[in-house]
Amino acid sequence: MELFYLGRINGTHHLKGTVKVYSFFEDVEKIINNKIIAEKSNGEKKILTINNIEIGGDKLLYVDFEEIKNKTEALNIMNAKLYIRRDILGTIEDGNIYQSDYIGLNVYDKEDNLLGTIEDIMETAAHDIFIILDENNEEIMIPNVEVFIKKIDFYNNKLIVDIPESLKNINKSEEK
Repeated sequence: MELFYLGRINGTHHLKGTVKVYSFFEDVEKIINNKIIAEKSNGEKKILTINNIEIGGDKLLYVDFEEIKNKTEALNIMNAKLYIRRDILGTIEDGNIYQSDYIGLNVYDKEDNLLGTIEDIMETAAHDIFIILDENNEEIMIPNVEVFIKKIDFYNNKLIVDIPESLKNINKSEEK
């Protein structure tokens, strides 16, 4: 079963157990009343049912779970990563591609050298920018535009880019 990453619980909201979720996912109607997997940082997994979702803006969702009745229970799943079955959302083949599909993709240059992994996406007025963390935990920012993005292969978890060396090093520290 293929899972889709919805986001991470990063806070509580109200005393009734509503949680704040940092997420790129916007098509919330598709996941209400569905079961999700909440994976805690210790690896423990819980199956929860989404009762309601409100969009809070700037990648923030307010989520109510059937099984979470109060703030204490909500605190028990803090920082959990949330996943849902991919088939509930539709398939990539059918054009159902979400920003979260890009998170975790390995990014390679045209010579097949690993540059890093997509950790975040920054939305700008012109286009999205992929935030890639390299092996030294330094950021590389690559605009999601055709001139730089050469191939996206979701099945092999791979994004191939052709970027100038200066763009690779623009955010790297000068200290050595």
